[in-house]
Formats: sequence, structure tokens, C-alpha cells
Amino acid sequence: MPEQTGWLFGYYPMGQEMVFWLIPDGGEDRLRLVSPYAPSCYVETRDPKKLDRFLVSLSKTTAFVPVGKTERKDFWTGKDRELFELKVVNLDRAYQEINQLYRKHPDLSYYDCDIPFEQFFGYKHNLFPSVRCRFRYEGENLLECEPLEETGDTNYPAMPLRVAQLHGEAYLDPRRASLHYLALQMGDAMIEWETDDLSDLFHSLNAYLDDWDPDLIWTTGGDSLLMPCLFHLAGRLNIPLHLDRELNIRRKISLEGRSYVSYGRIVYRDPDYPLWGRWHI
Repeated sequence: MPEQTGWLFGYYPMGQEMVFWLIPDGGEDRLRLVSPYAPSCYVETRDPKKLDRFLVSLSKTTAFVPVGKTERKDFWTGKDRELFELKVVNLDRAYQEINQLYRKHPDLSYYDCDIPFEQFFGYKHNLFPSVRCRFRYEGENLLECEPLEETGDTNYPAMPLRVAQLHGEAYLDPRRASLHYLALQMGDAMIEWETDDLSDLFHSLNAYLDDWDPDLIWTTGGDSLLMPCLFHLAGRLNIPLHLDRELNIRRKISLEGRSYVSYGRIVYRDPDYPLWGRWHI
């Protein structure tokens, strides 16, 4: 495949791959490409018996395979340190299983184990969402992606986004949910639905999302109410919503946000409902 230029819309880990969404120059279709991704992380101990016990626990996981001893340069001191390398072979389960290993073996030191994989990948390859890039692919496989911008650039072309607005009125608590109004707007076009038959509504919503294929979905109060209500009601009817571009996404419906103290103020943050393959604001 010849080289193309465009924008890297976003990327995320899934299974044993990194999934990329790209917007080619002059193209209406968005590209979903994949590339194998098996990053390394490391543990350290000077006690061979502790390492042996750790490897026994490691053999019961599905996300990691042992590689062996290696040397890596310490970030703070610049000196080489002898570490034991692990290869991540299941990106979906890695964080859960590394936490289980840490709770069972807290006396080992762990390196590169708690960095989100998309951030780690971006750091290693100097890539980030919305970067202009030159890329090559064959079929669904991304062969090369070269950034044409730096994170510090201040003068750059804007990424051509298709933006839709999702309006709704809903009610949701742990016992019941109801949808009173829903509308999808993109440009001058706007679709409004009756909420008497939710099955027809969700199938129609999916059809318009597939047809219009927005990159960005804008909602008001979406994280706190509208999104969890839609996912809850659609899940009850066993209808996968196409709010995500990625298929077969399973998510936990949460109504609880979190509060924290920032500069002497108590700040409340709603639960997050990011979308896979699209942006949600």
C-alpha cells in the first residue's frame, strides 16, 4: 500500500493489539487498523526465592509470560539495574492481574506496570491523538505510522471532525430507568424520536449513527444521566448501541461519581462514559 497522510484520530489497546482510527486526507471513510502490541514490564528483587515464588504466581495468569533477566537504565540514577522482564500478552487483563500479583508479592519492585498502554505506546512512538501523520497499511494491518507534528507545535491544521449532538431527557436510578425524549443532530439535519417503542428507537438511532458516522458526539449531562440511561435501557433489550464505533463493547453502568479536594475546594466529578472509536464531550 502506498504512503498516505492524514490524522491519527485515536488509538486504544484491545486483546493483543493496538487499535487505531485514522482520518485520511481527502477521504470520507475512517480507517480502523490494528497492529500487534506486546509491551514489556519488569520486576526487581535480589532474593532468588522471592523471584521463584513470584514466577509460580505468574504462571497462573493469562496476561503475562516470563522473558528472563535483563538490564535497564534507572531513570533517576542513570545506572543499570538487573530486572526480570515480563511480556504482556493480554492487554485487557493486564492491570487486574498485575494488581493481584502486587498484593500477593508486595516486597518486589515493579516497573512500567501501571502506565496506561496507550500512553506508553504514544511515548515510545511519539504519537498522540489528533497528530498529523504519514502511514502505510495493508488490509487491516497498520505497517507504519510516522508523526508529522510535535506535541509542542502551536500552529497546525485542525483535524476535520464530523460532529453530532445528542439531546435527551431521561430518568435513571438503581431501580428503574426511563427515556422521555431523544434527538440526534448533525449539521442542519435533526432526527427526533418518539419514546413509546424503545426497540425501534435504538435500531433507528444505530442506523443514523452508521450512516452519519460522527467522530465526536456532544451531549449535555451525558456522563451523569443520558449515556448511562441509554446503555442501561439498550442492554435490557439486548440491543448493542452504535455510540461506539468499536463493536461488542461491554461497560459497567455506574451512577456514582467521586468527590475530591482541590486547592481547598470539594470538587465532584461525574462517572465517565468515554466511547471506543469516537470522542464524547
